[in-house]
Amino acid sequence: MVGVSSSKGCRMCVNRRIKCDETRPQCLRCIKRGCECPGYNRYFKFRDQTQALQQRYRREPLVRPSRTPPRVQKQKQTRQTELSELIIDEVFAPGLTFAALDIQTKELFNDFLEYYFPAYSIWSSQLEVNWMDFIRQQGLTCPQALIWAIRALSTFHMGVVRGDKGAIACGRHMYGRGIKHLAYILQTPAALTDETLAAAILLGGYEMLDESCKNSWVLHCGGIRHLMCARGPAAHKHGIGRTLMLSFRNFLVTEAFRQGESCFLEKPEWSSMVIKKSGTESERNEYDFVSQATEFIFNETVRCPGYYAATRAIIESQVNTKPAAIGQLVGKMTGTKSRLTRLHARITLASKEDTTTTSQESSTGMTASEFAKYVAEQPCISLLSSVLALLDQLMIVLELHQSSRSRIDSKSENDGVRTDHQPHNSSINVALGAKMQEGLNKFSAAMVVPSIRGIPIRTVEEE
Repeated sequence: MVGVSSSKGCRMCVNRRIKCDETRPQCLRCIKRGCECPGYNRYFKFRDQTQALQQRYRREPLVRPSRTPPRVQKQKQTRQTELSELIIDEVFAPGLTFAALDIQTKELFNDFLEYYFPAYSIWSSQLEVNWMDFIRQQGLTCPQALIWAIRALSTFHMGVVRGDKGAIACGRHMYGRGIKHLAYILQTPAALTDETLAAAILLGGYEMLDESCKNSWVLHCGGIRHLMCARGPAAHKHGIGRTLMLSFRNFLVTEAFRQGESCFLEKPEWSSMVIKKSGTESERNEYDFVSQATEFIFNETVRCPGYYAATRAIIESQVNTKPAAIGQLVGKMTGTKSRLTRLHARITLASKEDTTTTSQESSTGMTASEFAKYVAEQPCISLLSSVLALLDQLMIVLELHQSSRSRIDSKSENDGVRTDHQPHNSSINVALGAKMQEGLNKFSAAMVVPSIRGIPIRTVEEE
């Protein structure tokens, strides 16, 4: 409890435990010692009165004599009995109330998932361990970073849905505590555990939902990328590790776009893992057609940040890029587009089926028309269309760039001037940048991620 020191001496003498002469404004003892007297202001200090209070109330009788009328006294006793029944859990098991609150928070987290990710109930059944299975399994050893991340998201979601500013502020406070615990655990051997990665992903998800965090999620996403790379592909092949990777991979692609670099998921050791695991899941997955299509689309989508970065590098380069290099890049994009176009045709054919026979593409037992409707509503369909649109925009940009360079080269030859440097035209750069941004906007909308703002194309003058 809070107490006030009873001594009237200056704080220096009180701390030294000597008698103060109490001369004002400065005591003579401090002046003689040649030090500055801190004065006589008295400050609060904390004193532990736990044992004294316990002994005091143990000695007091449970029922004190009272002059309260019998009727009022009976009402008070009834209320006291009800109160004792309410807190009986704390009497016999002090941690029971906290555990119940924790369970309630975990179930509220399910409401958050269903609200922000409507398709969660569909694909969660296709995983070895889904988010709710993982959260419900967490016991007393659950890291504080994960606990506060779950609380922050659940409380913030509740505040948004109910329009409760107090709950939103409370969610932000919980997010701050989660970040502190995450920063601590990252310095320990537990940094590479599934629980740590889960906490990082949930806190990153909070940053995307809370507008007050602005673009902090981009930096956070970079940290998650380093964390996943340190864990390696093998840690994301099975169980909750795979669920975590699938949950956050769209944002990893978006972060690669923002940074203007290739996505690490494009590397063979990561992409081959996705293909092999998809084949294994399809053996027991009743939605195998859509599952395989989604994985195939993502495996092609993950190449797009690299295509975007290479296109920007060619446009910004101060040296003329060899036509062979440009042709090689266009060839890769054309290959991706061809594979996705064939898949798009297959999906379109399935979605237009209107017979009442059982679909051969799925083991769901749905009629073909029901299956067609199910396929048409899948997020992978809009993603596929957006990836195709982005590839078209990038190839148009390269075509415009080559046409512009050819005109400049022809003019230089006519003037008898030969140069290896690539002249920049600001109007062309603006047009090229607009084309690429148009494709990025469609892509980010389909990925259900914050809008991707492309890095402006630089010119020699700007550098």
